[in-house]
Amino acid sequence: FFFSSLFFLRFFVIFIDHIPLYFYLGFIFSQNIPEMLVNNGSISGQQCSQRRPFVANAHSVISSIVNRGLTNARSNSLSRLSAKSSSGKQGQESVEKAKRPLGIVFVSAEVSPWSKTGGLGDVAGGLPVELAKRGHRVMSIAPRYDQYHDAWDTSVVLDIDGEKVRFFHAIKDGVDRIFVDHPLFLAKVWGKTGSKLYGSRSGADYRDNHLRFKLLCKAAIEATRVLPFGHGEESVFVANDWHTALLPVYLKYLYRPRGEFLSAKTALCIHNIAFQGRMWEHCFHDLGLPATALSDFQFLDGYPRVYTEDSPGDEEGNIEDLDSEETPSRLFKKINWLKSGIMSADKVVTVSPNYATEITRDESLGVELDSFLRQRGVEGIVNGMDVAEWNPKKDKYLSVPYDQSNVILGKMSAKQSLQAELGLPIDPSAPLFGFIGRLEQQKGVDVLIAALPRLLEKVPNAQVVILGTGKKSLEKRLKAVNAAQLGGGGGGGKGLGEGE
Repeated sequence: FFFSSLFFLRFFVIFIDHIPLYFYLGFIFSQNIPEMLVNNGSISGQQCSQRRPFVANAHSVISSIVNRGLTNARSNSLSRLSAKSSSGKQGQESVEKAKRPLGIVFVSAEVSPWSKTGGLGDVAGGLPVELAKRGHRVMSIAPRYDQYHDAWDTSVVLDIDGEKVRFFHAIKDGVDRIFVDHPLFLAKVWGKTGSKLYGSRSGADYRDNHLRFKLLCKAAIEATRVLPFGHGEESVFVANDWHTALLPVYLKYLYRPRGEFLSAKTALCIHNIAFQGRMWEHCFHDLGLPATALSDFQFLDGYPRVYTEDSPGDEEGNIEDLDSEETPSRLFKKINWLKSGIMSADKVVTVSPNYATEITRDESLGVELDSFLRQRGVEGIVNGMDVAEWNPKKDKYLSVPYDQSNVILGKMSAKQSLQAELGLPIDPSAPLFGFIGRLEQQKGVDVLIAALPRLLEKVPNAQVVILGTGKKSLEKRLKAVNAAQLGGGGGGGKGLGEGE
């Protein structure tokens, strides 16, 4: 009786310890079983015979977990389950299948719809889905900033530089979505996911961003080989912007010298070259890299401060409280994360051929990285669009959905609805111009503002709708143009539509 009690107690402790994983496995099965149920819940003989290997593998997985054995069988079976759950969810459109399917890992600081401040989140959300449709095995890895209801704890815990990191997982549209869980992400921005991912406000980055995104990069590399559905050491990593630029650096200076990830490839995608991760040189020592890597980071600029909570920029992006002895002619030693990624990645890409030409043209447009980009080379690949998300035939926000058969009626209805919502005259003949984006010189907003008075003078019934926030000076200039055209009113005459 004594030994039986001990055995039962041991089994009970192991069971309790792995309850989150059992729930997680249940979630995986729930993603697959509904696709196979037909005829009021029955499963055909053929489907049942196809299903049994997965069920058998799942039982072996659970057995191996209870016995503390994380075997290759577990990895293979869950990978097949992941692939199985992805099929049939990729839409009806015909796409060309890849002749050589790859294991692709997108790593980014944000991923829509879970976290998003701009276009980076959209790309990280949409592009992996399109690649999965073409037969690639795709996963995305991003921080877990919030309590995402559709992401489950994998029960995989990893020690990275003394920090305990957990991984959460969701399967959406054929893509494994991985979220790195640590207080540096969740506790800092919980409930503020929409706008506080990088700092308390624009021009005031969190002082520990180098620690936060260092952790993300290392966790992303390890995730590919510790998670049962990871792609292993032959992964193709796609790092995005400065936040994940350390990933190719770690592979180059830490992993490959140890004989690890020798077959892995890395691409660095630059979405906005204005944000580079410039920090003081002493921050390099917190990154856990050998001294030989420092040359890839070293950077000189004429700015005497770094934009953080400790020395923030003002709302226009200018540095506050400059000391009188600091002169613009002096250069300051810093490290530059984006530069290090450019120097270490196997391939550097950006969001369009025009942008690739622009950022390599001169120091101003390349924001002082143009020479390094010319040295390494950069290829522009045009961003696509999510044809399901932006399909006007299925858009729930349109009063009259439309396709090619009723496009004129649909667009007229949408235009009139927008005019009415913003208090503009409902005039079918009025040219209606729209702008959506950040109010920054980089987006050409200053050019737009300068052109507006001439436009409204030459086309008296023209209407302009601008949606966006940004530099306060540009917001004030837009409001001044609006007031001049409308006599200070918010609508009812010619001019701009103004709203939140």
